[in-house]
Amino acid sequence: MKSTSLIDIIIPVYNRATVVGKTLRSIEMQMVMPARVILVDNNSSDHTLDVLREWADKMERRGLTVKVLTESKPGAASARNRGLDESTAEYVMFFDSDDLMLPDHVESFADRLASHPEADVAGKSFMMTLPGGKRKTGYFHKHSHKFFNIFSGQFATLRYVARRSILEKAGLWNPAISGWDDIELGQRMLLLDPVITIVPGKPTVEVEVMPDSITESMFSTNPEKWERTLDEMRRTALEARQPDLVNWIDCRSMILAAEYSIEGAESEALRLREKVLARNPNRRRLMLVYRYHRRFRRFTWLLCRVIF
Repeated sequence: MKSTSLIDIIIPVYNRATVVGKTLRSIEMQMVMPARVILVDNNSSDHTLDVLREWADKMERRGLTVKVLTESKPGAASARNRGLDESTAEYVMFFDSDDLMLPDHVESFADRLASHPEADVAGKSFMMTLPGGKRKTGYFHKHSHKFFNIFSGQFATLRYVARRSILEKAGLWNPAISGWDDIELGQRMLLLDPVITIVPGKPTVEVEVMPDSITESMFSTNPEKWERTLDEMRRTALEARQPDLVNWIDCRSMILAAEYSIEGAESEALRLREKVLARNPNRRRLMLVYRYHRRFRRFTWLLCRVIF
Protein backbone atom coordinates (compact mmCIF):
# COMPACT_ATOMS: atom_id res chain seq x y z
CA MET A 1 0.00 0.00 0.00
CA LYS A 2 1.55 3.29 -1.14
CA SER A 3 1.15 6.12 1.37
CA THR A 4 2.31 9.62 2.27
CA SER A 5 3.53 10.70 5.69
CA LEU A 6 2.60 14.32 4.93
CA ILE A 7 -1.18 14.24 5.32
CA ASP A 8 -3.72 13.19 7.94
CA ILE A 9 -7.42 13.12 7.03
CA ILE A 10 -9.92 14.28 9.68
CA ILE A 11 -13.65 13.59 9.25
CA PRO A 12 -16.32 14.64 11.77
CA VAL A 13 -19.38 12.41 11.67
CA TYR A 14 -22.89 12.85 13.09
CA ASN A 15 -25.74 10.42 12.39
CA ARG A 16 -24.32 9.33 9.03
CA ALA A 17 -24.62 5.56 9.37
CA THR A 18 -26.42 5.21 6.03
CA VAL A 19 -24.16 7.47 3.95
CA VAL A 20 -20.67 7.57 5.49
CA GLY A 21 -19.83 4.19 4.00
CA LYS A 22 -19.60 5.71 0.50
CA THR A 23 -17.17 8.33 1.75
CA LEU A 24 -15.05 5.71 3.50
CA ARG A 25 -15.00 3.50 0.40
CA SER A 26 -13.74 6.46 -1.63
CA ILE A 27 -10.81 6.67 0.82
CA GLU A 28 -10.20 2.92 0.39
CA MET A 29 -9.77 3.51 -3.35
CA GLN A 30 -7.01 6.12 -2.97
CA MET A 31 -3.89 5.38 -5.01
CA VAL A 32 -1.85 7.01 -2.24
CA MET A 33 -3.08 6.59 1.32
CA PRO A 34 -2.77 9.30 3.99
CA ALA A 35 -0.60 8.86 7.06
CA ARG A 36 -3.74 8.24 9.07
CA VAL A 37 -7.50 8.74 8.95
CA ILE A 38 -9.07 10.26 12.06
CA LEU A 39 -12.83 9.74 12.38
CA VAL A 40 -14.63 11.70 15.09
CA ASP A 41 -18.14 10.67 16.07
CA ASN A 42 -20.04 13.67 17.41
CA ASN A 43 -22.84 12.26 19.60
CA SER A 44 -24.48 10.15 16.90
CA SER A 45 -27.73 8.51 18.01
CA ASP A 46 -27.77 5.92 15.21
CA HIS A 47 -25.17 3.19 14.62
CA THR A 48 -22.62 5.50 13.00
CA LEU A 49 -19.97 4.60 15.58
CA ASP A 50 -20.33 0.90 14.76
CA VAL A 51 -19.88 1.64 11.05
CA LEU A 52 -16.73 3.67 11.75
CA ARG A 53 -15.20 1.01 14.00
CA GLU A 54 -15.94 -1.78 11.56
CA TRP A 55 -14.27 0.15 8.74
CA ALA A 56 -11.31 1.04 10.96
CA ASP A 57 -10.74 -2.62 11.83
CA LYS A 58 -10.82 -3.59 8.15
CA MET A 59 -8.38 -0.87 7.09
CA GLU A 60 -6.02 -1.53 10.01
CA ARG A 61 -5.65 -5.08 8.69
CA ARG A 62 -4.63 -3.57 5.36
CA GLY A 63 -1.98 -1.40 6.97
CA LEU A 64 -3.75 1.98 7.23
CA THR A 65 -3.75 3.70 10.61
CA VAL A 66 -7.32 4.69 11.51
CA LYS A 67 -8.34 6.36 14.75
CA VAL A 68 -12.00 6.41 15.80
CA LEU A 69 -12.65 9.07 18.43
CA THR A 70 -15.71 10.51 20.13
CA GLU A 71 -16.44 14.14 20.97
CA SER A 72 -19.30 15.01 23.33
CA LYS A 73 -19.26 18.76 22.65
CA PRO A 74 -21.79 19.30 19.85
CA GLY A 75 -20.79 20.71 16.49
CA ALA A 76 -18.41 19.86 13.67
CA ALA A 77 -15.93 22.49 14.88
CA SER A 78 -15.46 20.70 18.21
CA ALA A 79 -15.17 17.36 16.44
CA ARG A 80 -12.53 18.69 14.04
CA ASN A 81 -10.55 20.19 16.91
CA ARG A 82 -10.70 16.83 18.67
CA GLY A 83 -9.28 15.22 15.55
CA LEU A 84 -6.52 17.81 15.39
CA ASP A 85 -5.51 16.88 18.93
CA GLU A 86 -4.66 13.40 17.63
CA SER A 87 -3.09 14.48 14.33
CA THR A 88 0.69 14.24 13.97
CA ALA A 89 1.23 14.75 10.22
CA GLU A 90 2.61 18.03 8.94
CA TYR A 91 -0.55 18.74 6.95
CA VAL A 92 -4.24 18.16 7.59
CA MET A 93 -6.99 17.40 5.10
CA PHE A 94 -10.49 17.98 6.45
CA PHE A 95 -13.32 16.13 4.74
CA ASP A 96 -17.07 15.82 5.14
CA SER A 97 -18.85 12.55 5.82
CA ASP A 98 -21.08 12.69 2.73
CA ASP A 99 -18.60 13.74 0.01
CA LEU A 100 -16.49 11.53 -2.26
CA MET A 101 -12.79 11.51 -3.17
CA LEU A 102 -11.69 10.37 -6.60
CA PRO A 103 -8.82 7.85 -6.49
CA ASP A 104 -6.05 10.40 -7.11
CA HIS A 105 -7.23 12.98 -4.56
CA VAL A 106 -4.68 12.38 -1.79
CA GLU A 107 -1.94 11.71 -4.34
CA SER A 108 -2.49 15.05 -6.09
CA PHE A 109 -2.08 16.97 -2.82
CA ALA A 110 0.88 14.88 -1.65
CA ASP A 111 2.73 15.42 -4.94
CA ARG A 112 2.10 19.16 -4.87
CA LEU A 113 3.22 19.57 -1.27
CA ALA A 114 6.32 17.45 -1.86
CA SER A 115 7.33 19.72 -4.75
CA HIS A 116 6.34 22.92 -2.88
CA PRO A 117 7.56 22.36 0.70
CA GLU A 118 7.27 26.08 1.43
CA ALA A 119 3.47 25.94 1.06
CA ASP A 120 1.27 26.40 4.12
CA VAL A 121 -1.91 25.70 2.18
CA ALA A 122 -2.63 23.72 -0.98
CA GLY A 123 -5.96 24.36 -2.68
CA LYS A 124 -7.90 22.60 -5.40
CA SER A 125 -11.22 23.00 -7.18
CA PHE A 126 -14.08 20.52 -6.66
CA MET A 127 -17.07 19.30 -8.65
CA MET A 128 -20.65 19.72 -7.50
CA THR A 129 -23.74 17.93 -8.86
CA LEU A 130 -26.93 19.92 -8.34
CA PRO A 131 -30.48 18.50 -8.16
CA GLY A 132 -31.51 17.70 -11.71
CA GLY A 133 -28.03 16.56 -12.67
CA LYS A 134 -26.41 19.89 -13.56
CA ARG A 135 -22.70 19.90 -12.73
CA LYS A 136 -20.81 22.93 -11.49
CA THR A 137 -17.16 23.50 -10.63
CA GLY A 138 -16.28 25.20 -7.36
CA TYR A 139 -13.00 26.89 -8.22
CA PHE A 140 -10.08 27.48 -5.89
CA HIS A 141 -8.97 30.84 -7.26
CA LYS A 142 -5.32 31.66 -7.81
CA HIS A 143 -5.59 35.18 -6.40
CA SER A 144 -7.71 37.45 -4.15
CA HIS A 145 -8.09 34.66 -1.61
CA LYS A 146 -9.64 36.87 1.08
CA PHE A 147 -12.28 38.15 -1.33
CA PHE A 148 -13.21 34.77 -2.76
CA ASN A 149 -13.27 33.19 0.68
CA ILE A 150 -16.14 35.53 1.56
CA PHE A 151 -18.07 35.25 -1.69
CA SER A 152 -17.43 31.70 -2.88
CA GLY A 153 -16.21 29.78 0.15
CA GLN A 154 -12.59 29.55 -1.01
CA PHE A 155 -11.71 27.81 2.25
CA ALA A 156 -14.60 25.36 2.42
CA THR A 157 -13.29 22.22 4.11
CA LEU A 158 -13.09 20.06 0.99
CA ARG A 159 -11.04 22.56 -1.03
CA TYR A 160 -7.70 22.59 0.73
CA VAL A 161 -5.01 20.97 2.82
CA ALA A 162 -3.35 23.12 5.50
CA ARG A 163 -0.19 22.91 7.53
CA ARG A 164 -1.19 21.85 11.03
CA SER A 165 0.96 24.57 12.60
CA ILE A 166 -0.86 27.36 10.76
CA LEU A 167 -4.22 25.98 11.85
CA GLU A 168 -2.97 26.10 15.42
CA LYS A 169 -1.57 29.62 14.98
CA ALA A 170 -4.92 30.78 13.56
CA GLY A 171 -6.70 29.48 16.66
CA LEU A 172 -8.29 26.28 15.31
CA TRP A 173 -12.02 25.89 14.66
CA ASN A 174 -14.41 28.18 16.54
CA PRO A 175 -17.02 26.04 18.38
CA ALA A 176 -19.11 29.15 19.10
CA ILE A 177 -20.31 29.35 15.50
CA SER A 178 -22.04 26.71 13.40
CA GLY A 179 -22.71 28.35 10.04
CA TRP A 180 -19.90 29.10 7.59
CA ASP A 181 -17.38 28.10 10.25
CA ASP A 182 -14.99 27.01 7.51
CA ILE A 183 -14.80 30.43 5.87
CA GLU A 184 -14.42 32.05 9.29
CA LEU A 185 -11.40 29.86 10.01
CA GLY A 186 -10.22 30.49 6.46
CA GLN A 187 -10.20 34.23 7.05
CA ARG A 188 -8.16 33.87 10.24
CA MET A 189 -5.63 31.75 8.35
CA LEU A 190 -5.49 34.23 5.47
CA LEU A 191 -4.79 37.08 7.88
CA LEU A 192 -1.54 35.23 8.68
CA ASP A 193 -0.49 35.59 5.00
CA PRO A 194 0.16 31.88 4.39
CA VAL A 195 2.04 30.61 1.36
CA ILE A 196 -0.64 29.12 -0.91
CA THR A 197 -0.10 26.76 -3.83
CA ILE A 198 -2.72 25.53 -6.30
CA VAL A 199 -2.97 21.81 -7.04
CA PRO A 200 -3.25 21.44 -10.84
CA GLY A 201 -5.53 19.09 -12.69
CA LYS A 202 -9.21 18.23 -12.73
CA PRO A 203 -11.31 18.31 -9.54
CA THR A 204 -10.87 15.20 -7.40
CA VAL A 205 -13.78 15.71 -5.00
CA GLU A 206 -17.42 15.05 -5.88
CA VAL A 207 -20.20 16.75 -3.92
CA GLU A 208 -23.85 15.89 -4.54
CA VAL A 209 -26.31 18.55 -3.41
CA MET A 210 -29.54 16.84 -2.41
CA PRO A 211 -32.96 18.54 -2.76
CA ASP A 212 -33.52 18.44 1.00
CA SER A 213 -30.18 20.23 1.50
CA ILE A 214 -31.52 23.21 -0.43
CA THR A 215 -34.69 23.30 1.65
CA GLU A 216 -32.75 23.06 4.89
CA SER A 217 -30.42 25.89 3.84
CA MET A 218 -33.06 28.64 3.89
CA PHE A 219 -31.20 31.44 5.61
CA SER A 220 -34.16 33.13 7.27
CA THR A 221 -35.10 30.09 9.37
CA ASN A 222 -32.02 30.63 11.55
CA PRO A 223 -30.59 34.11 10.91
CA GLU A 224 -28.37 34.10 13.99
CA LYS A 225 -26.46 31.10 12.62
CA TRP A 226 -25.16 33.09 9.66
CA GLU A 227 -25.00 36.56 11.15
CA ARG A 228 -22.93 35.47 14.13
CA THR A 229 -20.26 34.20 11.75
CA LEU A 230 -20.23 37.37 9.64
CA ASP A 231 -20.08 39.50 12.79
CA GLU A 232 -17.11 37.50 14.05
CA MET A 233 -15.37 37.84 10.70
CA ARG A 234 -16.01 41.57 10.70
CA ARG A 235 -14.58 41.88 14.19
CA THR A 236 -11.34 40.14 13.24
CA ALA A 237 -11.10 42.22 10.05
CA LEU A 238 -11.42 45.42 12.09
CA GLU A 239 -8.78 44.21 14.54
CA ALA A 240 -6.47 43.45 11.61
CA ARG A 241 -7.15 46.94 10.16
CA GLN A 242 -8.35 45.57 6.84
CA PRO A 243 -10.95 48.09 5.57
CA ASP A 244 -11.48 46.31 2.24
CA LEU A 245 -12.22 43.11 4.12
CA VAL A 246 -14.72 44.94 6.35
CA ASN A 247 -16.53 46.33 3.30
CA TRP A 248 -16.66 42.92 1.61
CA ILE A 249 -18.11 41.34 4.74
CA ASP A 250 -20.76 44.08 4.90
CA CYS A 251 -21.54 43.38 1.24
CA ARG A 252 -21.97 39.72 2.14
CA SER A 253 -24.31 40.75 4.95
CA MET A 254 -26.40 42.78 2.50
CA ILE A 255 -26.58 39.76 0.21
CA LEU A 256 -27.79 37.74 3.19
CA ALA A 257 -30.44 40.39 3.92
CA ALA A 258 -31.56 40.18 0.28
CA GLU A 259 -31.84 36.40 0.64
CA TYR A 260 -34.10 36.90 3.65
CA SER A 261 -36.32 39.12 1.50
CA ILE A 262 -36.36 36.62 -1.36
CA GLU A 263 -37.47 33.96 1.13
CA GLY A 264 -40.32 36.21 2.27
CA ALA A 265 -38.82 37.18 5.63
CA GLU A 266 -39.11 40.94 5.11
CA SER A 267 -38.79 41.88 8.77
CA GLU A 268 -35.51 39.98 9.05
CA ALA A 269 -34.29 41.56 5.81
CA LEU A 270 -35.07 45.06 7.08
CA ARG A 271 -33.45 44.40 10.46
CA LEU A 272 -30.16 43.16 9.00
CA ARG A 273 -30.10 45.78 6.26
CA GLU A 274 -30.48 48.64 8.75
CA LYS A 275 -27.88 47.09 11.05
CA VAL A 276 -25.30 47.08 8.26
CA LEU A 277 -26.15 50.56 6.99
CA ALA A 278 -25.84 51.98 10.50
CA ARG A 279 -22.23 50.81 10.85
CA ASN A 280 -20.83 51.48 7.38
CA PRO A 281 -20.70 54.95 5.75
CA ASN A 282 -20.95 53.50 2.23
CA ARG A 283 -24.73 53.38 2.41
CA ARG A 284 -25.50 53.97 -1.28
CA ARG A 285 -23.12 51.31 -2.52
CA LEU A 286 -24.38 48.80 0.01
CA MET A 287 -28.00 49.50 -0.90
CA LEU A 288 -27.04 48.94 -4.54
CA VAL A 289 -25.70 45.51 -3.56
CA TYR A 290 -28.94 44.72 -1.72
CA ARG A 291 -31.23 45.83 -4.57
CA TYR A 292 -29.17 44.16 -7.26
CA HIS A 293 -29.09 40.82 -5.47
CA ARG A 294 -32.77 41.07 -4.57
CA ARG A 295 -33.60 41.47 -8.26
CA PHE A 296 -31.03 39.36 -10.12
CA ARG A 297 -29.47 37.01 -7.54
CA ARG A 298 -26.50 36.39 -9.85
CA PHE A 299 -22.96 37.77 -10.11
CA THR A 300 -23.45 40.00 -7.07
CA TRP A 301 -19.90 39.12 -6.06
CA LEU A 302 -18.68 40.83 -9.23
CA LEU A 303 -20.62 43.99 -8.38
CA CYS A 304 -19.03 43.98 -4.92
CA ARG A 305 -15.62 43.56 -6.51
CA VAL A 306 -16.18 46.57 -8.78
CA ILE A 307 -17.63 49.03 -6.26
CA PHE A 308 -15.34 48.12 -3.35
